[in-house]
Amino acid sequence: QLQELSNTDGLTKSTNRRHFMELLELEFLRAERYRTPLSYLMIDIDHFKRFNDTYGHLVGDQALVQVSKLLAAGLRKHDIIARYGGEEFALLLPHTPLQGAQIVAERYRKEIEAQPLTVKSDTVPITISIGVSCCPKAGISSVEDLISHADRALYQAKSAGRNRVVVDED
Repeated sequence: QLQELSNTDGLTKSTNRRHFMELLELEFLRAERYRTPLSYLMIDIDHFKRFNDTYGHLVGDQALVQVSKLLAAGLRKHDIIARYGGEEFALLLPHTPLQGAQIVAERYRKEIEAQPLTVKSDTVPITISIGVSCCPKAGISSVEDLISHADRALYQAKSAGRNRVVVDED
């Protein structure tokens, strides 16, 4: 029970970043060894600061919990979700090529957009931006590279207007 608490984000019940990084390292090494694809999704809740500024931090927390639950509901047994940062989540999809990860990411984007928060009498939309990377790929030889490629794709999604998936294909 103590180990579970130390590996879990208290609010969202997702894997915490520290434990996720340990699992990511193991999965990366496994993917390298067996030459299987490993996809990584970096997810950011769009305009999250507005939730807190407009409705208060408790509503911001509700948005985080709702997004986390929707992400977790669609996972396969061996996929891993983590709360990566304040309003950022990471998904690790072992044995999933880039095209499959793009399909998963787009499905999540649509599901979350279709599930607005209800705050008193207001309906508050939630959207996400997602950056997707995958290995094996030229230029990705470490966990840091895999994260960096997904992070760059996420930045492109946000720069292009948010509420979209961008795949690292260059």
